[in-house]
Amino acid sequence: VNTQVFAVLENGNLLINKTVDNGVDRFQVEGSATFTTIKTSAFTVATLPAPPLQGLGARAHVIDALNPTYLGTLTGGGTVKCPVFYNGTNWVSS
Repeated sequence: VNTQVFAVLENGNLLINKTVDNGVDRFQVEGSATFTTIKTSAFTVATLPAPPLQGLGARAHVIDALNPTYLGTLTGGGTVKCPVFYNGTNWVSS
């Protein structure tokens, strides 16, 4: 799923353009054509930390999801690699 999120300054000028392209977060700062990527840690579903030290909103990716669905509970034992985040209670696919 590709999404787009914008952050704006108080005066209404665009500060950051964030896009998600095939699970990779890309950020563009106003006035810059440079993109950067953020690498997340890889886990199996069984080895995801619970609860993560970073708390709500922590991000990672799993390498063994079985039939993941958007915001769904994770099941391991598959072959799907997908991004996940901690919703304050559980890790869910994103």
